[in-house]
Amino acid sequence: REVVQETNPDFKFCPWIPRRVSHEFPLGDNYHDMREFLAAVGELGPHLGPIVLKLPETFAPESWQTIVRFARRCPKDKRFVVHLTHMDWFR
Repeated sequence: REVVQETNPDFKFCPWIPRRVSHEFPLGDNYHDMREFLAAVGELGPHLGPIVLKLPETFAPESWQTIVRFARRCPKDKRFVVHLTHMDWFR
C-alpha cells in the first residue's frame, strides 16, 4: 500500500493475470486464483489500469467463445485487455 500511496497520481499499474488462471487451467475454470488476484489488484485503487490477459500460443481463434464466457464473468468495474499470440489470429 505504501508504494501505491507514493505513486504519481496519474500513474496506472497494468497487472497481468497469473499463468495459473490463463495457462494452467482451462480459461475461466480457476475461480479461486482469479478471485485472489482481483482482490489483490483491487488494492491499487485509482492506480489500477487495464488488466492484461495473455493467452497461450495454443489458444486459437476457434476458442473465441471461451474468451466471451470468461469476459462475461469478469467484474464490470475493471478494464481488461487480451493479448493474443496464436498466429491464426493475425491471418
